Amino acid sequence: MFLFPLPALRPVPLVDGDAYDAIEPLRWTERDGTLGEVAAPFRTDLASVPRPLRVLVPTSGRHTPAAIRHDRRCDDLNAWHRAGRPEHLRPHLSSIEADEEFLAGVRELDPNRPLRAHVLWAGVRAGAWANPARRDGWQQDLLRVLLVILIVAPVYLPVALVNSLALLVDGLANRLACRLQSPPLPDDAGLLVVGDLAARAAA
Repeated sequence: MFLFPLPALRPVPLVDGDAYDAIEPLRWTERDGTLGEVAAPFRTDLASVPRPLRVLVPTSGRHTPAAIRHDRRCDDLNAWHRAGRPEHLRPHLSSIEADEEFLAGVRELDPNRPLRAHVLWAGVRAGAWANPARRDGWQQDLLRVLLVILIVAPVYLPVALVNSLALLVDGLANRLACRLQSPPLPDDAGLLVVGDLAARAAA
């Protein structure tokens, strides 16, 4: 169970996407009653959701604390993998357990959207297959992931296709607008104007 208050987030603009710094610790109680924590500061991209699906499954929302905790679990698994997987450094949770914890956290924080919770879970399980640090045991959830996809496809696939087309049109329209607009003012244009006004006032 997550403990309140939840951590404040500070946006970090990046060239290839958006990230956030959790500037306060995130705390929760583990199943055995001990206290778990993501220490601050911690950088996260929140929930990694493809852009065409974000209208139905946003990257942030009630599920944000579960996404931050899951990012911390994945960072631990990635570091363990890079170190050669020594037994004494094995993370507290396996990849499968971290993803199940993520699902439980999303359902705890947003109990009125069970479909969204399972879509987010299926997404992180698919991501586990693509990451060698998290791939262990991925096949045991394959049928479950496929079942979730089959259930949500009639609703989510049309939305994703429409949004993909909208994003494409928006990108082309902005590219065209950039070519048609007047060239931007130089960085020091404002200073020149202010200086010119000051000189005129002095005269």
